Amino acid sequence: MQAKFTYLGAVALLFLSSCYVVVEEPYDPRNNFVGTYETEEWSTVYGGTTYYDVTISKSGYQDGRVWISNFYGIDLEVSGTVRGDEITIPNQYNGDFEVSGWGYLDNQGRLRLEFSIVEHRVFSDRYDECDAVLYRY
Repeated sequence: MQAKFTYLGAVALLFLSSCYVVVEEPYDPRNNFVGTYETEEWSTVYGGTTYYDVTISKSGYQDGRVWISNFYGIDLEVSGTVRGDEITIPNQYNGDFEVSGWGYLDNQGRLRLEFSIVEHRVFSDRYDECDAVLYRY
C-alpha cells in the first residue's frame, strides 16, 4: 500500500512539473500611441501646413498618462490621457502657452489631433486652432 502511494505521488509530481505558468501583462492602450511620429499640421494662424516630428512616451507615474514632446513643433511638452483609441489633452499651461485638444487613432494607425493653443503675450494673446495627422515611423 505504501508503494502504491509513493508511486502515485511520483506520478503527480511528474505531471505537475511538466506544467508552466504564463503571466500576461495587463493590456495598456498607451502602447498603441507610444513612438515617434512625423506630424503634418494645418494651422489657422499660419494658414498652411507645417511638418515636424513629435515623440509620445508613457508616464511612469499615472495610468493612462502620456507625454507628447515637441508639440506644435516648438519643443513644448504636454501631457495627454489615453482611453482606448482616444487621447485627450486636458487644458494645461506650459510657460506662455495654454493647450487643449483631443484625438484618436484611425483604422490605418495614424493619430489625428484637433487642438487649440494660446500664446499669452504682454499686449495680446495669439490663438491658434490646428488639425494634425501624425504618421508613426
